[in-house]
Amino acid sequence: MSKSHCKYGHPMTAENTRVVHPRGHKYPWRQCRTCMDLTADEVADIEAKMEAGSSISDLGLGFAKGMGFETYRKENPGWSGRIEALSVINADKKKAAGMARGRQTRTHCRQGHELTPETFARA
Repeated sequence: MSKSHCKYGHPMTAENTRVVHPRGHKYPWRQCRTCMDLTADEVADIEAKMEAGSSISDLGLGFAKGMGFETYRKENPGWSGRIEALSVINADKKKAAGMARGRQTRTHCRQGHELTPETFARA
């Protein structure tokens, strides 16, 4: 028996569904277009998050919105390239900040020597 509505209450009519077959899944299924498609507000929200320093994995998109995000990227290659570049830059910044944070809290070097101001003094 087929579903008449998605879990958010949108009707599963022929106009509002898309048959999807994601990689790694054996069988295709119907997906609600309303849940899947990105609105202009959601695109603006994604851009704002990316400008604020998020990476693509930090966006927290659900499965359906994630598929819609990938579809939107395919339909808008210029936007996709800009978002991808921002994501790479932001991910690199986060990685560098994490490594710096780890170095700031270290009390001993890898060989076990204590790190004090005297050990950094250069003659």
